[in-house]
Amino acid sequence: MKLNLSNSNLSKEKFITFLETIAILKTDTYFYITPDSYKKANYNNSLDTFIQDISNAYPKSKQYFIDRPFNYKRLCTVLRQLSNEFSFTYVSELKYDHSTYAISYKIYT
Repeated sequence: MKLNLSNSNLSKEKFITFLETIAILKTDTYFYITPDSYKKANYNNSLDTFIQDISNAYPKSKQYFIDRPFNYKRLCTVLRQLSNEFSFTYVSELKYDHSTYAISYKIYT
């Protein structure tokens, strides 16, 4: 899916700034995104402004990615799409703890 970033308010710098605000761990090379990142984004109200910034980038046929209620899984979908658009590499990690699992991402900039 090709996003139209020229119509949106989102730039590579704004995307990196959003990652900095929600990342649990940030290093010189990557941002570590976990389910706690989603909670952090909701608490800081940065998720709503981020969705408004990217709303014009999605074509009408793909607006459901950002119109439906967000959860961690849907946030990760949008982050992966934007990472691909900006040519950022990401790696997923699956961690099991007490019969539950959590998917974490390292997004390399």
